[in-house]
Amino acid sequence: AATKKNLLEFFQSWGMVPDETTLRYASQFAKEERKIQYITDDAKAYRIEHASDASEIRAKTEAAGVQAALSREDNSNQVTISLQVDGMQENSILGYEILRNGKVVGFVDGTKTQFVDTVPFNNQVATYSVIAYDKFLNATEANVLEAVKIKHDGSLSKDSWSISTNMKSEHDEHDKDDVCGVNPIQAVHSLIDNDLQTSYTGSVTSGDPEVILNLGEMTQIMGMKVTLDETNPLRDYEILGSVDGSNWTSIQSGTFSNDTPYERIYFTKGNALGAQVALQNVSYVKLVLKGQQAVTLKEIDLIGQPDDNVELVEAGIGKLANDFVVDDCNLETIAKGSVVITGEYSGHPAYNVVLLIDADTDEVIPGSQYIFAQDPDDSDLGAVSQGTWLYVIEPNEDGTQKNLPKRVKAELYRVDDAHTMEGQRFVSDTLTVDVPETLNDLIINQRQSRNTK
Repeated sequence: AATKKNLLEFFQSWGMVPDETTLRYASQFAKEERKIQYITDDAKAYRIEHASDASEIRAKTEAAGVQAALSREDNSNQVTISLQVDGMQENSILGYEILRNGKVVGFVDGTKTQFVDTVPFNNQVATYSVIAYDKFLNATEANVLEAVKIKHDGSLSKDSWSISTNMKSEHDEHDKDDVCGVNPIQAVHSLIDNDLQTSYTGSVTSGDPEVILNLGEMTQIMGMKVTLDETNPLRDYEILGSVDGSNWTSIQSGTFSNDTPYERIYFTKGNALGAQVALQNVSYVKLVLKGQQAVTLKEIDLIGQPDDNVELVEAGIGKLANDFVVDDCNLETIAKGSVVITGEYSGHPAYNVVLLIDADTDEVIPGSQYIFAQDPDDSDLGAVSQGTWLYVIEPNEDGTQKNLPKRVKAELYRVDDAHTMEGQRFVSDTLTVDVPETLNDLIINQRQSRNTK
């Protein structure tokens, strides 16, 4: 109230959640537009020292350009963005704000040259933008990077996890309030910090080294990924699961190959090599590193069940070269010459819906969708099968072809009830694809037994 400004964004940026009373009270004041949460003591001192240059610094910042580039490894949930700005007053930069799909995901000091984002979703498109701020909180224009589709091995978010171990490390820290030093702050937390540049080294005086992950809730998992330290190979392991943290069941055991920087271990029925993957419902996971006294690791991830996915390519846009029968029993046919869009798909055909979107207006294009895929052997909502999808764009009432958008994308939704279609939620989308000016003929001559409309 003293500032006569709505400062909710400042407090929310520090993780505070206002209640309804606070929201109503703050709404009477004008919103603070400056990103005051980024101010540092160094910036405050700079503003005092360069107060007479404020106008010149602002002009240079607003004319400056952020240079940023995005990179990511295949099958990874991490995106690395290189950072640089040209044209700002020397030593005036405060830092870089990074946004993913319009929401702030990080702010890094101006001395940093890169930002690593661990993405919490899979099989979805991410568009990043970067803004540089000077120490007066003036901002450059946003540099919007080319969109990228995030596809990875299904590594789960670690936001609700905690970790413990029977090992001791020279990097364990002691809480100043813990006079006896019996409950050190364990350095093992670095194994779930999403930072592959850090590593953990620990040792035991007796028994085998163990690491226990508390997932915070019941979670369905199908594997574990261990990022290794190349100079310290690991040997035998056993992975156990628990729902209460006390009673443990062996899930998988084996030997690390140490052939790659990381090892993916999928849980198989009967622990048999090449057997069908067995999903596990657990709240706790224990990794036992057998026959070793000291070990070094970089990161531990858990792999969840496969996520729904939809793909679209330009070659999948055209006109049917012949009639296509989609339902033999009901004699349902898509007529030759119909405008269709097709692509690849994974999910549960009974629970998924594909929508075609005009990428320039973000509106749904009227049409009919078909999914061709085998029903998974079980009817579980989490079951997944591979297949294709087909979207037929409806013609005008007089039968003429509608004007097609210049760019399209596909969105995939999953529902909780296959009969009522209730609980629809977004699960995947595609990168934008240009619609050809001249549509080629498409020949679709193979389909699988299950289709849903």
